[in-house]
Amino acid sequence: MKIGLIGDFDPQIVAHLAIPRALAMAAEVLGEPVTSQWLATDRLGRVMVEEFDGLWVAPGGPYRDGEAVVDTLKQARLSGVPVLGTCAGFQHGVLEFARHALGMADAVHAEWAPQAGRVVIAPLACALRDTSKQVRLLPGSRLARAYASVELQAEFNCSYGLAPELAQALEASDLKPVAWAGDGQVLGFELAGHRFFCLTLFQPERAALNGRVPPAALALLEAAQVYRHSRATALATTPLPPYTAVVFSSRRAPYEAGYNACAERMIELAREQPGFISVESARGLDGLGLTVSYWADEASAAAWQRDAEHLAAQRLGKAVWYSDYRVRILRCEREYGPAPLL
Repeated sequence: MKIGLIGDFDPQIVAHLAIPRALAMAAEVLGEPVTSQWLATDRLGRVMVEEFDGLWVAPGGPYRDGEAVVDTLKQARLSGVPVLGTCAGFQHGVLEFARHALGMADAVHAEWAPQAGRVVIAPLACALRDTSKQVRLLPGSRLARAYASVELQAEFNCSYGLAPELAQALEASDLKPVAWAGDGQVLGFELAGHRFFCLTLFQPERAALNGRVPPAALALLEAAQVYRHSRATALATTPLPPYTAVVFSSRRAPYEAGYNACAERMIELAREQPGFISVESARGLDGLGLTVSYWADEASAAAWQRDAEHLAAQRLGKAVWYSDYRVRILRCEREYGPAPLL
């Protein structure tokens, strides 16, 4: 597996020394070799996130190019690449989501522009410098499952966190709070509908410097392992023709809240329908997407189109998530390629 480490490497930053060690220890547990590569923020414009099986957005702000980090996080969020963002990674992940999912185009990080725009990452009332504190985790969350607990003693080294004004705006979004301090301050988020998109204000990687495998690092690699396999088997498997294909072409609107969870649910629901064969989907960074579902016959495809839950999702998509779309129903008479048929 190949993990991209987003940050401007500095041997004086403890987390930068801890992260490669954390990944190496987690890889040993998984029994699979892992390579990691530092990606300087002022060179991210040359990077395609799909080159990696996972990304770790490292501490060490202010980055040399914070806007490039925000853009890269958007790519990863939309393309499904597993992401773990710690400390500054947490901050930039929240900033990206506020701008591109919540529509707050003027959202800023107070460390960059304290007098301009809408501050969504603000100075902490009390900076957490090389300290540890108790953290409460949401039962059933990815973090809680990774740590096999709803509490942990976490290490911090940060001065900025979630602006209180943003917490309410996030309540109905797909970015769900999953970790809190004793005073209720949000210290972690997970993105609903994404295979692994986890942001923590604390630095779980530091456990590796004490000889302990960080559960968050292991969870990232487990997600990266699944993602790598899914990419290797991404093309749908179909029977011998004829069969019916429903081709859904769409262009996304700026609003994204709830989309990922709904899309995952629709795929899950389609798999339960009589006559369903398989599905494959892709979306470019420009928002143009293509989803093709395969059905035994046109009647099966038509029944799926009329499913009540699917109809509700269609109405929501038309009203909120898509700026344009087309649905085309095709009959496949012939197919060829290197992969074996069913």
